[in-house]
Amino acid sequence: MSFETIWFIRCALIYLGTGVLLGISMAIQPNWMLYIKPTHAHVNLLGFMAMFIYGVAYHVIPRFRGKALFSNKLARYHLILANVALVGMAFSFPLRFTLGAMGNYSLALFGTIQVVAVGMFIVNAWKTLD
Repeated sequence: MSFETIWFIRCALIYLGTGVLLGISMAIQPNWMLYIKPTHAHVNLLGFMAMFIYGVAYHVIPRFRGKALFSNKLARYHLILANVALVGMAFSFPLRFTLGAMGNYSLALFGTIQVVAVGMFIVNAWKTLD
């Protein structure tokens, strides 16, 4: 398996554990739900589910097509940006309540980075399928 595949799957497992801990935290302290519920959802969906899909797709698509991944370099940048964006978003959600507009700007910035990262995956997968 490639470096990117291994690290997407490892990150997915870390986010799975983090998402579970956030979920149990909300069960123990229901008053935290307002602050960490969006973080919990994004860590589970963009963290665990999407990262796992990225890792498996980067491994499987080239094998199904019988050719190399379009760009390992693009996959590496995707790995970095997707993780930076998700961690930034995870911290930005609760900051909306403490920093107001600054938290919203932070969330918009990291959300935009996430959109770029997803675009990198789409391009890499699409070009590999061509």
